[in-house]
Amino acid sequence: MNWTAIGAIATAMAAVATAIYVVFTYCLLKSMNKQVSHQRRSSEAELMQRLMARYDGLFAHNQRLRAFWDISGTDSPTIFGAAIANPETSPIAAQIRGLNDSRHEVSRFFVSIRKLVGAGYLPKDVLVASLERAAVEWFVERIDPLDRAKAPSKYSAADREYFAGLLARRFQTPQDQ
Repeated sequence: MNWTAIGAIATAMAAVATAIYVVFTYCLLKSMNKQVSHQRRSSEAELMQRLMARYDGLFAHNQRLRAFWDISGTDSPTIFGAAIANPETSPIAAQIRGLNDSRHEVSRFFVSIRKLVGAGYLPKDVLVASLERAAVEWFVERIDPLDRAKAPSKYSAADREYFAGLLARRFQTPQDQ
């Protein structure tokens, strides 16, 4: 028996087995990456649906605040701030608790979104796909001024700046497209 030939055949077979192993490993990695990507997209879709449902759940709060803005107009933050400061003498004393609760719920929704994005749990593209431009404008133009009026000394413009920047950078108006 020629041991050299047998060794060469065994080496060739080991090389083929190694090549097959490398190909299978590559296919496995490719399949795993595809599965991880699909799982990420599914998670993002679920998160997007949750955000949309949570915002839809704020409908009654948004309606109450919209009615207040419709009646009070541009003086809404001033009237709201005065009613919070002196609820017993306010002409809207009966409504102020409900208005403040609604303001708080809507504001917390946007604050939590900003914090989720900042912590890396919510990609900005999912946020933009979840909310319409009008919802973000509503927060920036109507809810945040009420936040500022409620507690001017404790007010931080971080949320307003974040969402105003998001409007400028990520949401396009029809004329921008």
